Amino acid sequence: MHWIEKIALTEPNGVPDFPGYDLWLKRKAFIFSIKHNGISFLLDNINPYTRPLPAYYCFLRLKEAQINKQEIIQALKFQINQSVTPGEYADHAREYIEKMDNMIFFDGYQ
Repeated sequence: MHWIEKIALTEPNGVPDFPGYDLWLKRKAFIFSIKHNGISFLLDNINPYTRPLPAYYCFLRLKEAQINKQEIIQALKFQINQSVTPGEYADHAREYIEKMDNMIFFDGYQ
């Protein structure tokens, strides 16, 4: 695995500093990894232990993710169903699923 992919898939250790540079770097690495490996990088790495926010961020930023909206929603729903400890991540996933499901795009733009 490339070091950028490792950054994309690693949660920050502890609470981010106020400016959130660690989360910014994670988002940038996630976008790069999807551009380099395709949407399968996102879909293959949604699991019960990952935060749903990177998937939502990629959905907002990448036309490829917007085109694959239903696959992302299904992966997040699977994440909820497989979660060993339903709670915060599942609640966030439901929130992002609803937001994605309600968005309409025209030629890749909201």
